[in-house]
Amino acid sequence: MDEVEELSWKMLDNHISDTDLQRLEKLLQNDADSRQRYLDCVKLHCELNAFFRPASRNPESSLRSTPTGMLPQNLSASSSNSLQR
Repeated sequence: MDEVEELSWKMLDNHISDTDLQRLEKLLQNDADSRQRYLDCVKLHCELNAFFRPASRNPESSLRSTPTGMLPQNLSASSSNSLQR
């Protein structure tokens, strides 16, 4: 697991420090491959949450959130643009 993946999982698990979050944001701002690895982690995180969601929860509620909704605010627009390539 590389640094981007490690920091991404820390963020997705809500166990990231401010310093690590700043590092992740810098890595994502500067490198398209890092952004793709981040999005891969977010996608897997969403898929795992959907798979292990209790049957009593409304499955439609997860359709309203998108993986880019988990991006740090200042990266959402730039990542959306890079995905449109």
